[in-house]
Amino acid sequence: MGRKAPKLGEQVHRYEHGSHVVLYEPEGEGILILAIVHSRSIRKLKI
Repeated sequence: MGRKAPKLGEQVHRYEHGSHVVLYEPEGEGILILAIVHSRSIRKLKI
């Protein structure tokens, strides 16, 4: 679904939706949402 975000962790993925980025990890048959961040904040963090 999303792409890997290795700077944040080995299993962390990111999915961009509108002006937000969802950070998550695959878990079993689903996902564990770690954070939902505004894309402007992601750019400041350089991830």
